[in-house]
Amino acid sequence: MEIKNWTYEEYPSFDEEIEGVTRIPTTGDEKGTYIYSNVEYANMDGVPLHLQIITPQTRNTIDSDTLHPCLVYVQGSAWLEQNINAKLGILSRLVEKGYVIAVVEYRHSGIAPFPAQALDTRNAIRFMKIHAAEYNVDMDKVFVGGDSSGGHTAMFSQLLHDDDQDTNLYPGTNADVKGILSIHEDTILSPILMFHGTKDRTINPRVSVTVYQKLKSCGKDVRLYLLEGADHGGSEFWTEETQEIVVKFFNGSLTDN
Repeated sequence: MEIKNWTYEEYPSFDEEIEGVTRIPTTGDEKGTYIYSNVEYANMDGVPLHLQIITPQTRNTIDSDTLHPCLVYVQGSAWLEQNINAKLGILSRLVEKGYVIAVVEYRHSGIAPFPAQALDTRNAIRFMKIHAAEYNVDMDKVFVGGDSSGGHTAMFSQLLHDDDQDTNLYPGTNADVKGILSIHEDTILSPILMFHGTKDRTINPRVSVTVYQKLKSCGKDVRLYLLEGADHGGSEFWTEETQEIVVKFFNGSLTDN
């Protein structure tokens, strides 16, 4: 008996009509995601650091060479050891809109003091640029972001400049990005998109308001959205409405740059 390795196009569809069975049509464009788990991007003093890389995928795009913007996302943890998988489900919602997201594991404060977390994030950005082709990333459309302490880390990843220092594990590749996404965290760079809950019990929303007003007075490109009733994180920050705001911000940042 011949065993054949069928391609999808070659494989015959089962089209026989069966009494009592309902057939549901599909197009192959139904949105989904694929996660590359525990991709090691660095090893710092014997500590392996990983990325959880989420890519958009449909039946019709499994073998596509279409490139996507990339968000390098730092999971907040109060700078302690992260639950790196905490928001993979929620982040997948944005991935379905055509983005690759790489969730960063950093050295937590128990084993490495600041600015180790920001330097790790810079190396994660460089890794994604170098391996852009493997994950269908447009290396000219990379952003960095995070929630809580992750937003703080994302900010400092762009304040620090170590391209010519030995902390750069990928010489010749910069860690520059097109914009920063900060969720319930104050930040000082431009362009900036911030979200903050009005009932945040960890970081008072007045902090983001003060930063927003100061940046505005300095002529900076900054946007702040206050989520009514939201606490420190949660699914309220990843609704269809907020995702559309994020997508518009990313697209605008790419146009401006």
